[in-house]
Amino acid sequence: MAAVIRLYWWSEIFIQKLDQENYGDVLGKYLVEKISRKKVVWQRAHKFYFKNLWSPLYVTIGSVLEHIGAHCTVWG
Repeated sequence: MAAVIRLYWWSEIFIQKLDQENYGDVLGKYLVEKISRKKVVWQRAHKFYFKNLWSPLYVTIGSVLEHIGAHCTVWG
C-alpha cells in the first residue's frame, strides 16, 4: 500500500498562486490525512500521468468534479 495518497482539491496555492489555501477547499486534504494516517500530496487532476496507471488519484469534497477526469476516484 502506498505511503502517500495523491489527492486533487481546488488549491489556491498551486492553481491560483496565492499565499494560502481556502479553508473549505483544504478540508478534504485534512480529512484524508486524519482518516488514512498517510501523507497527502496535491496532484493536478485534468492531466494524464503514467503514475495514474498504478497509483489512484482521489478527489474529495468541494465543487471540483468538472475539473477531473475518468482516471480519478471520488472518495466520499
